[in-house]
Order: sequence, then C-alpha cells, then structure tokens
Amino acid sequence: MCAIDVNAYEDQVMHSVTADLPTSRPSPSAAFDAITRLTTRLFDAPMAMISAVDPEAAHQALLSTQGLPEPWAGLPDLPVSHSFCQRVQRAGAPLVIEDARDSSDFRDAPAITALNMAAYLGVPVRNLKGEVVCVLGVAEGARRDWTEDDIATMQDLALCVGDEFERRHPADAAGA
Repeated sequence: MCAIDVNAYEDQVMHSVTADLPTSRPSPSAAFDAITRLTTRLFDAPMAMISAVDPEAAHQALLSTQGLPEPWAGLPDLPVSHSFCQRVQRAGAPLVIEDARDSSDFRDAPAITALNMAAYLGVPVRNLKGEVVCVLGVAEGARRDWTEDDIATMQDLALCVGDEFERRHPADAAGA
C-alpha cells in the first residue's frame, strides 16, 4: 500500500498539468460528481473518474470519482503507477482496454489488483484551445468489449466535463 502525504504536494499536483490548469486544487464540484455518477449508470460499470496527471509529480489528481475501492475511495489523488489516464492525457486520444490482464502493455499495471480494473475506457477532456486538461474514465473488474457507441458516449460526457471546467475557470479554459 502506498502512503500518500497529501499535504506535502497538494499545491503542486495540478501546477504543471498544462498551462491552462489552475495552480491550486479545484474545489469539489457537484457537476463533476454528477457526471461520474451518470457515467457509472450509463455504462453499468462500478467505477468512473475525472482525473488529471501532473507530468512532474508522481500522482494524479482525482477531480471526481465513483466506486473506487478502499483504501483509495475518497482520496484526492492516486499514484501515477495506478493510472491508465496518463496515457489518455499524453496521447490526447481515447484509450480502450478490453481486458488489461490479457494485454502485454497493461497486465503488470498496479491498477489491475489495487483498483480491480480490468476493463477501462478513457477519453480526453479539452479546454477551449483544444488542450487536454483532464481525463474522463470508466472502468470495471471484468473484461468488457467497448463499442464505438461507448466511445462516442464518453466523448459526449467529456464535452460536459469540459464545459464545467470552463464555467469554473473561464480565464484558464480560454487561455487568457
């Protein structure tokens, strides 16, 4: 188990995710929480998250989560080693994993055992300038064959996350 000293890096977690992210942790958002709840219901999946990875830190900030198992539930972040979203954020494209346990790229990922994630679908969330500011992901502990419709639905939900990000941080979202 990884002990996370939240106070030691809390002000740094989101500092360098992109130039458009605020330098302090955003306050909890009822809209983000509603989107992650809706995501779990739409996909009949136990886990959904909105997260951002700071490329210079060893953690990903969790802006909203649903269904993460203990001891991870309720934590403000996770170690990057437990992150599939970092690949989405870097590539700026959806990541579709039907069963990480069968994938040479992912079978050794700590998220499989620590978070019980086998299937994962993550999509980038963009600001008005088109830069990736965070990731919306959905996951479950069993194999899942994601469809093109699933990807399109997640991209629609990511637009909602982006709109909420812009509403909360208009200068950051517009690049002003």
